[in-house]
Order: sequence, then structure tokens, then C-alpha cells
Amino acid sequence: MSKRAGPARTGDRVAVVTGANRGLGLETCRQLLACGLRVAMAGRDEDATERARRSLGADSERAMTVPMDALPLVPAVGSQ
Repeated sequence: MSKRAGPARTGDRVAVVTGANRGLGLETCRQLLACGLRVAMAGRDEDATERARRSLGADSERAMTVPMDALPLVPAVGSQ
């Protein structure tokens, strides 16, 4: 039987949230931070993701941003 994270066990955990700079992703970050987790906020637009992190107020100290723009990894259509 596995133990689930509870309030006493969340401080050492990090949640990765994609699309974290707005909408459901940002709200998910807020809720996870409120539960005591640290959050890695992933987004394609680094500036927007950093602004979103700062908007979290005091909780922003437990959040970090992670650039996730995968477009440069996708070969251009027709270039092969």
C-alpha cells in the first residue's frame, strides 16, 4: 500500500505544471502551493511564465519557471 502525500509530507515534493502562465495551469500552481508543494512552472513563453510566477505573491518563493518551447525541436515541414 502506498502512502499519499499529506500536509506533513509535501514540503520535499515538487510538482511540474505545464501551461502554468495562465488559466487552469496557473490556478493549479496556486492550489499546489497552498498545499505546501514546491512548483516548477513550465511554459512556452518565458516572460509570461515569470510574470505568472511573480503574481503568486509570497508563494512565488517556492516556485520556479522552466522554459518548455519545444518548437525548435520539431523539424520544419518539407525540409526533408
